[in-house]
Amino acid sequence: MPLYDFRCATCGEFEAWRSLAELDQVCHCPTCAAEAKRLLSAPNLKLNSSGLSLRRPELQEPQLVKRDRDPKPTRNQPAHGRPWMIGH
Repeated sequence: MPLYDFRCATCGEFEAWRSLAELDQVCHCPTCAAEAKRLLSAPNLKLNSSGLSLRRPELQEPQLVKRDRDPKPTRNQPAHGRPWMIGH
């Protein structure tokens, strides 16, 4: 459920969790129970020291690891000497 900002005419601004099904319904102030108006606000984005980061650090791509030597590829040749046959 998203968190929305509302403004009450007498009490001021407050936040309320509303489901998308409740979006068109009237929201009441938790203090005085008057009808409140929904405010338009910017989305809450996670910022870090290098700027805007939309990924979590654990989901970033791993670093490339190089091996000292590559393994030799194995050749899969049939034992009967007929390469066009696939071992029936």
